[in-house]
This record gives sequence, C-alpha cells and structure tokens, in this order.
Amino acid sequence: MPQPEILAAYAICRAVAKREAKNFYYAFRVLPRHKSDAMCAVYAFMRKADDLADDESHSLDVRRQAMAAWTAEWRASRTEPTTDPIFLALLHTQKTFNIPDDLLEQLVAGTTLDLNPQPEGVLTLTLYDEHEQPLHIQIYELLLSRRRGRRPRLHPHLRLLRPPRRTPRHRHRHRLPAHQHPPRRPRRRRT
Repeated sequence: MPQPEILAAYAICRAVAKREAKNFYYAFRVLPRHKSDAMCAVYAFMRKADDLADDESHSLDVRRQAMAAWTAEWRASRTEPTTDPIFLALLHTQKTFNIPDDLLEQLVAGTTLDLNPQPEGVLTLTLYDEHEQPLHIQIYELLLSRRRGRRPRLHPHLRLLRPPRRTPRHRHRHRLPAHQHPPRRPRRRRT
C-alpha cells in the first residue's frame, strides 16, 4: 500500500485527468485502480509539459525558460526529495511499472517541438486549406524512409495506419482473368 502522501499525489493527478481529459479519464476508470492511478500520473505529467509549451499568452522565450526550469525540477526530483505531487506520483508509477527515464524524456522532447524554430530531425510541410490558410505540419524524419535519393515515403511500419482503400477489392473482380476468380457460393433461397 502506498504512503499517504503518494495516495494524495495520485488523487491530485486523478483530478487533473478528470478536469482536462474528459474522454481519457473514463477510459482510465475501467482499469484496475493501480493502473488507473499510473495512467492519471503520466497524463498529469504530460498535461503540464504540454501546457507550458503551448501557453501562447507568453512569448516563446518565456515558455522556453519555464519549460527548462520545470524540466530541471523534474530531473532533480528523481534523486532529491520533492513536494510536487505530480512528480511524486510519476516517480511511484515509474518504480511500480519500470518506466525508464529515457521514455519520459522523449515524451517531454516531443512536447517542446513547438518551442524550437526548426527542430533537428523534423520536416515542416506547409499545406493550404480551402480558404488559402497555411497549415504547418511537422513530421519526424524517423517516420520517413528514404530510398536511394528518392522523395521521402512513410516508414513501412506506419503504412498500416493509412485509411482503408475507398474501393473494396470485390469491385475489381472484372479485372481478374476468368480462371483467377474465386468460386461463388450459390445463394440459398428463403422459404
């Protein structure tokens, strides 16, 4: 059984998840309590990182400084005592589920992409919507595969995420030679 301050920290993370992630929170609720608490702790941690990076009421420099200070405080909490309830719950979650620090570092790095003008290893595509408004899309180069100087393509593992074809395969039956058509089953008549 976790200590009372850990339980209080999880309660704060659960409140953050309930307030900010209305849909996720109910998905977390169906998990066993210890897993639900862990998901709420990770969510609250990432919510804080995302809020610091996306707060447009502050300039980019102020957001960078706030993110650097918060990240330094989080890194220090791994080795020194902390009073931040989100860090306490996250540390307990990491110990309970063997979550490596490196994985959380990568998640935080992903939220800070907006704070860098052109992050290393990221391509920025500019597309235009129907109203000629620019849409800037950032893609990790790791998600793309290059073949002998050709244009980048989606990484083979991510091709599974593409939407299904618009035309079902059975509509292409007429394109197959007759001997390659699968046999049709006779229809049963209802009586």
